[in-house]
Amino acid sequence: MIPFTLLPGGIVEARFADAERQVLRSLALQVVTLLESRTEAQGDPAIVRLLPAGYREDDEAAEEFRRYTESELAQSKTANARTVVASLDSDPSLLDAADWNAWLRTLTDIRLALAARLGIEHDEDEGDLSTEDGRAMRDVYDWVGYVQEALLRTLP
Repeated sequence: MIPFTLLPGGIVEARFADAERQVLRSLALQVVTLLESRTEAQGDPAIVRLLPAGYREDDEAAEEFRRYTESELAQSKTANARTVVASLDSDPSLLDAADWNAWLRTLTDIRLALAARLGIEHDEDEGDLSTEDGRAMRDVYDWVGYVQEALLRTLP
């Protein structure tokens, strides 16, 4: 099933099964929690992936960049995730351009966090599939990628 339909005026209708809505809501809220607790989670691979260093070869410049940009970037990502959570309260969800942009950004953030947890660094990486949890997380990662692609294909 394709979860998105383009309506007149550039509005996108999103329809998900209840379980899918719950998973998306949970994942978006986990991004919010992770970003809001980022000071306690320094060094967490998901935080590093969501809030990357501006300069990889220069620690001093990277720290300066982070000092000026991290808070605003985290707030923007949190606001996007909260938009997704709020839009999932209705069925179907009707998404205007600002909403579907928030969805695309949040789906990317969810996939980045999951990739960090799985150890996926490059497209060809499978991640850690040695445990049942790892395999389940990879399935979620792939499904979120499908949702993101379906939304992109639906957009005007």
